[in-house]
Amino acid sequence: MIPAVRAGENGKRRDANLRLLIHYAGVFSGGENGQLCDFIKYMENLSSGNVRLAQAKTAPGGGGAVKLMTIHGSKGLEFPICIVSNVTSSGSVRETADIVCSPLGIGMKLIDAQRMLVIDTMTYDAVSSENERLDLSEEMRLLYVAATRAKEKLIFTAPVKSGSKPGMHLGWLLSGEAVRNGLIGVRNIDSYEPGAVSESTAKTQAEKEPPRFSEYAYSPFTRIPAKVTATQIGVKSVDDLEVYGDSIDRYLRIPSFIRPDGKAKLSGKKRGDAYHKVMELLDFSCASGSARVQIDGMLTRGKLTQTERISIDDGEIDGFLNSELCRRAVNSGDINREYPIFCEYTPEKGEYGVNDWTNEEKPFIQGIADMFFIEDGEIVLVDYKTNTGVSASQLTEEYRGQLAVYAGALEEALGMRVKEKILYSFSLGEIRVE
Repeated sequence: MIPAVRAGENGKRRDANLRLLIHYAGVFSGGENGQLCDFIKYMENLSSGNVRLAQAKTAPGGGGAVKLMTIHGSKGLEFPICIVSNVTSSGSVRETADIVCSPLGIGMKLIDAQRMLVIDTMTYDAVSSENERLDLSEEMRLLYVAATRAKEKLIFTAPVKSGSKPGMHLGWLLSGEAVRNGLIGVRNIDSYEPGAVSESTAKTQAEKEPPRFSEYAYSPFTRIPAKVTATQIGVKSVDDLEVYGDSIDRYLRIPSFIRPDGKAKLSGKKRGDAYHKVMELLDFSCASGSARVQIDGMLTRGKLTQTERISIDDGEIDGFLNSELCRRAVNSGDINREYPIFCEYTPEKGEYGVNDWTNEEKPFIQGIADMFFIEDGEIVLVDYKTNTGVSASQLTEEYRGQLAVYAGALEEALGMRVKEKILYSFSLGEIRVE
């Protein structure tokens, strides 16, 4: 069907809109197990109400699109063809200040008010020189990152006025042996002509400069992502989650509209998302036995889809409302749900191939803490789990690291100690994690 659509008038746009419609159908009612008849009724209601869905966005002129991004944003990524533009820039330069600091310490200028003089001290000069060295090193690392993102072809562009000197980055490229030996072609640069290097000049350069084409000392840093999730860091083995998660049915399911009960339920992560949505909206102070009324209310208000509602076991939610953990949370009077986590992450030695981590190169962790409450001035951290067919020890082993990441982030952000870390399994109950 899609090839036929592409062959017609405005085929590429119609193809994109058709794929967008397929996407809408896929996410409707919680995903792949949503009922077709519900989706058709939903679309009919939109049509009768004159509600228009946004059309798909296509690249201007059709075909592939060019992706623009910063060098920092490209870390860890690769592209078939990469264009690094405007390498005539001179890099970032720190503004001159009366007080400067670096890993060496703090350097200050001396002000002689009587003679109206501002004097650079030895410590100021030393610290300024160290800052310049660090800035230069960072610019070299950025240029290396930019030069190693291409798989097949790398293009540098540099607007240079006739008679002007190349900037810092372009100067590095043009002075390299790759250009002098013809490994990198140079075109349409009026102010540059590769020339022969005399033996004396080559000897002097060899004494002052490190060997060319040797392994780049900061190469591992270029493979560090700028941001990771708490699951990637804390879960024991993200690739092996199926071992402890719901079993995955690899066979075609019977469509819901011809099943005997006429119902479709979610499984795996989508079921877990539905439970998390309920726990975010649930009134903990209501008595046990109120789960059905509360969840039906969420469905009526449009907070849950019909498929999500069918997938939730009211008894498991009532079990939480009747638990000691729920009573403690209510009595604390300070419950926080779906709390965003964003903090700096210090990887272990050797991770990503790096043994010496610096503050500038550390990635950030992003995640969401399911729930925590403040009890006696300390934090009780709770993470919900909907896994089935697993033991408490397996869950503890699998998610201990994730809870540790969340605990460290909360302690740093709120300035309070996390006294308890708890996994609440809807099938097993409360599990304390040391």
